[in-house]
Amino acid sequence: MTATTYLNTLNHNYLTVHRKKEDLFWDTYMGISGDHEQAAKAQSDWIHFLADPNKISEIKSQIKEAESLSNPLERKTTITGLNGWLVMFESHAIESQKGQQLKTELINFEAALFEKKQNHTMTYRDENGHLPMLPFRYSAH
Repeated sequence: MTATTYLNTLNHNYLTVHRKKEDLFWDTYMGISGDHEQAAKAQSDWIHFLADPNKISEIKSQIKEAESLSNPLERKTTITGLNGWLVMFESHAIESQKGQQLKTELINFEAALFEKKQNHTMTYRDENGHLPMLPFRYSAH
């Protein structure tokens, strides 16, 4: 696999994981879907994609390979893209299993909290102490 092919595959894989996460996030956020488990799983998949420490060495290796590309424009754009990914993975990598486990637990906690918040009916009391009916209740159903 050439460095350019590696970059294109990495871009494609990221877009697939990210698009799924975003679609599920917005469907649950807007109340179109109540599938909080799948939304949390998609969020976790996205986080784990970005937190993969193995990608750092892979990308460094691909950058070295890209330096030998004969087409100057392909070489420049491939190295630029790979360097962008290198910065991304270096800033998101979680090397320990414990750290990755804690991140997954945090994502699941946030999903459960969001579901509770989404199902909460907000109320207030007016100046006379009455509990007026609100015209809108946020619901996934």
